[in-house]
Amino acid sequence: MPVSRSRTLLHVHVIRCLYHYHFLWLVLVAEKLSADISERLGEALASWHEWVPEPHKLPTVEVSLSGHSNHSFKITDGLNHWSLRLNTTEKDPGIDRVSELSAIREANMQGIAPQVVFATDEVLITEFVDGTNLTLSDLASVGGLFARIHGMSVEIAPLDLGTYLQDVASRTVLDLAVSSCVEKIIEIMPDPGSKVLCHQDLLLENIIDTDHGVMVIDWEFARMSDAAFDIAVFSSTYNLDDEQLAKLLSGYRGNESSMFHRVRDHENIYALIEILWWQLRGRRLDKKIESLHRNLFGEPG
Repeated sequence: MPVSRSRTLLHVHVIRCLYHYHFLWLVLVAEKLSADISERLGEALASWHEWVPEPHKLPTVEVSLSGHSNHSFKITDGLNHWSLRLNTTEKDPGIDRVSELSAIREANMQGIAPQVVFATDEVLITEFVDGTNLTLSDLASVGGLFARIHGMSVEIAPLDLGTYLQDVASRTVLDLAVSSCVEKIIEIMPDPGSKVLCHQDLLLENIIDTDHGVMVIDWEFARMSDAAFDIAVFSSTYNLDDEQLAKLLSGYRGNESSMFHRVRDHENIYALIEILWWQLRGRRLDKKIESLHRNLFGEPG
């Protein structure tokens, strides 16, 4: 190889390296990220030639997005916007990345989820969904959304709630109040219904009203599970009273009366899973523990 060409290639390589590390430094300073997360973010962005469709140029970060365990960012190439999620390295038996991808791609085909443009075990990049979140005044619409998801024809990994609950409980040290709740829930666990596609985190923050209709994001807990539990995640999170739950189920399908009671039966299960999930992350939900203990035993823990 001629010396001049060799020097030119070396010069290009040096410029690329300097640009890469300068970019990482800007991200680290601007977003106050750890060096590890900043490095992972840089590697994810550097894969842009593999995205479908491919961006016009190397995307950059606009802003960090909220998240309890993952690190997510809104990114852009100047013309388009995407959501880039760095998957958590924590092991969660409720998360199956293959199931998540299958669910979101099916939902995208049904017009209620963003397009996946790039995915590995480490990162998920989708179209950015811009719009406004639904509110508790839209309960019938939320019920209709549950019905659409539960009616989708896709086969992904099933989730047994009893097994999952015991698995999560085994990962942390339980005090008497929480351990007694675990034992009681296992004892009275409702018979599982037929398994359908469930989002399992279908909260208002993940339901966005756009110019093209309602879209659902954050599918990482998607599994084949009990429809009543899926709805109970929502009703428990927002403490829906009987009138509100009936309003939600009016937008659902089938026997609303039967589903009403099954949802109520599953709310305590979700409350316990939420308690354990946060305890694994160093946060104790004292008020929720007292409330659950009262529901199960008639007295606070």
